Amino acid sequence: MQALILLLLIALIIFGLNRLWKKLIRLETVYEYQVGLLYKDGKLVKTLTAGRHLIFPPRQNLRLFDTRKLTLSVSNQEILCIDNLSLKLSATIVYRIDNASLVTNSSSNYIDLLHLDIQMILRDLITPLKLEEVLRKRNELTSEFTTKMQKEAERLGIVVEKGTIRDIVFPPEIKRIYSLVAQAEKEGQASLAKARGEMAALRSLANASRLLDDHPSLLALRTLQQLGETGGRSGNGQTIVLAIPGLTPSINSQQLVPAQSKAEGKNL
Repeated sequence: MQALILLLLIALIIFGLNRLWKKLIRLETVYEYQVGLLYKDGKLVKTLTAGRHLIFPPRQNLRLFDTRKLTLSVSNQEILCIDNLSLKLSATIVYRIDNASLVTNSSSNYIDLLHLDIQMILRDLITPLKLEEVLRKRNELTSEFTTKMQKEAERLGIVVEKGTIRDIVFPPEIKRIYSLVAQAEKEGQASLAKARGEMAALRSLANASRLLDDHPSLLALRTLQQLGETGGRSGNGQTIVLAIPGLTPSINSQQLVPAQSKAEGKNL
């Protein structure tokens, strides 16, 4: 009986020491993609890198930060241009935490601050412009947006690696107007192309006419060539006889000789 009681006491002591150990000492793991801030009595004492570390919870506290690349987006942000036309656009940034200590000390929620910075920078960029300028300067606006976001994020200990302005959406009536404008431009381009084609055809005909005037035999050769091509395609065995000036004697002239000889015979 005494042995059983002794075993129970030993088990209780071991259990108590284990609970006390867990409260006094904790083993924490910092992964390769993380950085840890070790605080003691509320003061930052050390930045922990990847590995396993002993932490003493009564006086120490560890806060972990993910240093991998992250994305943050603002969607369907409605902004009024200087010409009183509104549009909706979205923006996205790719960022990473560079200084965990500065992130902790500069804001209680750095994600909310980044979200607000995106909204304010978009308004500052778009509001002074007309709707047509927004479309024309889209690449320039994206570059300027990225530059301003990098400056604002740097104050928080964050590095913005990329910024993008995307998904520009117009109101339905503006879409319809731009559609009509684009259609009119395409129709004008089609009419211009047709007119250029007709001018080129007329110019070719004029050149061919001058060439035939200088070389009349070319017309006869072209006629023979066309007849050969037509006969070869038809394959009906028909024979076509034409009097071609310059190559064959005139039929009318052949008929005039006998007529004149008959008249001379009568006179005789």
